[in-house]
Amino acid sequence: TIEGGVALGGRAEDFLALHRQLEELRAVPLVTKVTLKDIHLANGEEGTGVDFSIGLTLAENVFRFR
Repeated sequence: TIEGGVALGGRAEDFLALHRQLEELRAVPLVTKVTLKDIHLANGEEGTGVDFSIGLTLAENVFRFR
């Protein structure tokens, strides 16, 4: 987005894997905020797991050019 945010969606194997992914994203210095927006269990033709969507707020330095 123009405000410096990114929306991502995905599927994790389980809740623990999702938690680990969120913690990895929070550890990135250019990511200032990680928000879990939607989460639900997936069980269908595409497999099982935890479907999720997250919002990332990026530091303004990401968009600066030299």
